[in-house]
Amino acid sequence: MFGKEKRLSPGGLAARRARCLLLVALVVALAAAVSCLGPLAPGSADAALTYKVETLGKGTVGTVTPLAKVTYSNGLVALIKESHSAPIVTVDAWCATGSACEVDSLNGISHFFEHMFFKGTERHPRGEMDKVVKSLGGRNNAGTSVEYTHYYVTVPSENYLVAVDVLSDALINSAFEPEEITRERDVIKAEIRRKEDTPSSKVFVVFQKAFGAGTPYEMPVLGTFEALDRMDQAAFKNYLRERYTAENVAMVVTGDVNTKEVAEAIGKYFETIPVGQPPLPEFTVTEPTEESVGVEYKEDINRGYIMLGYLTEGRKNKPESLALEVAATILGDGKSSMLHQSLVEEKKLANSVSAWSWDLRQAGALGAEASFDPGKENAVKAAIVDEVARLADRGPSAEELKKAKALLKTSFAFSTETTAGRATAIGLAHTSGTLDQVLEYQKRVDAVTAEEVRDVVRKYTAGKQCAVAMILPKQKPEE
Repeated sequence: MFGKEKRLSPGGLAARRARCLLLVALVVALAAAVSCLGPLAPGSADAALTYKVETLGKGTVGTVTPLAKVTYSNGLVALIKESHSAPIVTVDAWCATGSACEVDSLNGISHFFEHMFFKGTERHPRGEMDKVVKSLGGRNNAGTSVEYTHYYVTVPSENYLVAVDVLSDALINSAFEPEEITRERDVIKAEIRRKEDTPSSKVFVVFQKAFGAGTPYEMPVLGTFEALDRMDQAAFKNYLRERYTAENVAMVVTGDVNTKEVAEAIGKYFETIPVGQPPLPEFTVTEPTEESVGVEYKEDINRGYIMLGYLTEGRKNKPESLALEVAATILGDGKSSMLHQSLVEEKKLANSVSAWSWDLRQAGALGAEASFDPGKENAVKAAIVDEVARLADRGPSAEELKKAKALLKTSFAFSTETTAGRATAIGLAHTSGTLDQVLEYQKRVDAVTAEEVRDVVRKYTAGKQCAVAMILPKQKPEE
């Protein structure tokens, strides 16, 4: 095996050296070609970022449990839910930023940023991200709200690394080309006009102003024309650098994946994301008064719309959130709810009515909304207030409580039966600090008592004013 050393002639040495140089050149060329093909193969090397893994909801099997929480050395978090029932994966990037994190002069930049997200980077020029995702049979979309923005890609499982690649590139390297900014600015202005012309949507914008007066909660998510006109490439790059940092972003991956491979892949792709936790604005939402009413009149509508809400503590008092959800369900979910039976069936005041609970970081609301024939706005408001007071006084019956819990648990099950639905539930809960509730949602809903529902409604509504918004038909001069 170990024979005598073979001596080569000078010509042989030269030939051997030439072959070695050629081999090196081929290897370098091949490596360059592979790097242009797309994402790295997961598990091919140690992750660029070190990380630790924690299993949440251990010992339970559900649509969102067990859930792997991966915390990286730069502060980034990944939440991975394996589910091998179908060869589909959703990769969803969540950022704790929205209209409540904006300054007045740039109101709407969070939503505008969402529009610019898939518009191109140096590595994925304009239009290529969408083309790549669609060519794999996938789809991508995004959403912006008051306190969060998220971007998701759903693809066949064998291509999930492409989704990680596309999202990480856009989160770190978006180009914000001036011509794309101009184009999307016009798109968003058209979106604002549509909202202005849709009274069921416009009433929420008016409600924000009444509910969050003097705070960031009053600013519309879509922004204003004046603020949109101020936004340029520099504004977007500053916003990316300031808000899209490792500790303010969470990557959610759900579906047919291997947790270790996903953890390693995210560690590679997000190595260069800026570190740090941007500050969140601190402010106080004051309790509504009789002046906390916003009314707008519109031509060419034949119905009125009302939205009202009582101030709650929001996520500052998380233990109350599920009791408020149950209360809202009893008040206004379905035709057998208190509000529908009273306002639609018995008193014939409203055409439609519903109730909801809204939890934000600094405050929240227990609210209701309705549509009605012209001239009935005062009677509708009084009837809603009466039904809320009735629930605060007597609490829910055993049957109402049982039905509300069943509705909430069924709704949660339906909303999390797809990879995209699971990613949304997990990402929203993590971003809002309520992940513990979502991991045990069924159990915690079951634990809500009639007394808790009565007490929480009484706490926030008895003797209190509500913020009110109305969109009413504009009367003709002769009327």
